[in-house]
Amino acid sequence: MIQKNRSTLLVYIVIAFFTFQLDRITKELALSKAVERYELNPFLAFDLVINRGVTGGLLHTDSDSWFLMLTALIMCIIFVLGFYAWRRYFEGKSIIGEILVLSGAISNVIDRFVYGGVIDFIHFSFGGYSFPVFNIADVCIVLGVAIIFFEHIRE
Repeated sequence: MIQKNRSTLLVYIVIAFFTFQLDRITKELALSKAVERYELNPFLAFDLVINRGVTGGLLHTDSDSWFLMLTALIMCIIFVLGFYAWRRYFEGKSIIGEILVLSGAISNVIDRFVYGGVIDFIHFSFGGYSFPVFNIADVCIVLGVAIIFFEHIRE
């Protein structure tokens, strides 16, 4: 049992490290290369945006005090989710969803302190609809939440 826990923990650490690093590297590339909008095809473009809200630009604000309160709330949620994941891990349950959410959320919080907002740069559009600009961390968060949701339904 102890060996299984160690190997599972190692898998979680690798997932967290890989997703976190992938997000950090792609954001640095976006910051260094994305001076103006770059369209790859009619559906996908790179468009650098500093997001002072949450995923998808929801709750975006120019107010520094609201931005700091939102950041503090996000940090509290990260702490609670981390504690929840730790507890589930010791119960022998899968925490892949939690790991994805935490790695994405922590990377986005780092952006908030370093850049004054989250670096978003991936922009999908289809027909007349334009999806909110996002980043790899946002993908991890959304995918992680979906995994958590389906895990709880399965349980």
